[in-house]
Amino acid sequence: MAVAQKRVLLYTPHFADVKLADAFRLIVLDKTRQVRVYTVTVPFFSFKPDTTVNALTLLGVATFEAQVNSKESVLVIDDYVFTSKSLGKVPYPKDIKLVPANEADAYLKWFKTTVDKAHLIKISDIPRRIRSAKP
Repeated sequence: MAVAQKRVLLYTPHFADVKLADAFRLIVLDKTRQVRVYTVTVPFFSFKPDTTVNALTLLGVATFEAQVNSKESVLVIDDYVFTSKSLGKVPYPKDIKLVPANEADAYLKWFKTTVDKAHLIKISDIPRRIRSAKP
């Protein structure tokens, strides 16, 4: 992700990978590149105590919640799309696959449609969310 120039988009049902969250943090704090960073997660998991969603929202990552019926994570770095069943859950997942260029457009359209219908988590929501986190 250190090479991203325009966007980093992530859908993961449960965003608990601290290493990945730190990579997102570094992108957001790098003001010279001004890379757009978006995450989409499932509401149930974003209230778990180990989620990184609240911290990323406080940093300025546009974080959305949507009822998505998929266990597969999708990561977009500029125009490259990757999928994985464990991305966002564990550090350094071994099952990441690059999506062929001819299929990448479908994932980008899916991401846009999902974000358009999703709930944006606001910074003002964070205290309530932390108090109501469920183990």
